[in-house]
Amino acid sequence: MIKERTQAGMERARKQGKQIGRPSNINEGLIQSIKYMKDKGLGIRKIASELSVGVGTVYKVLDAHSV
Repeated sequence: MIKERTQAGMERARKQGKQIGRPSNINEGLIQSIKYMKDKGLGIRKIASELSVGVGTVYKVLDAHSV
């Protein structure tokens, strides 16, 4: 019963347009920095360590914003 109520509450919140979960730290400045560093030839792990983000975040940005 608790599980059903939790799921119903989360579904209602989504329908109202509310964000569920942890806020993202990906902003336009971070996206531009990752793209710039990748264009300069830096590796994924080096970019992640320089910008203090995870490797997965770097991959996510590059995958979502690749042309």
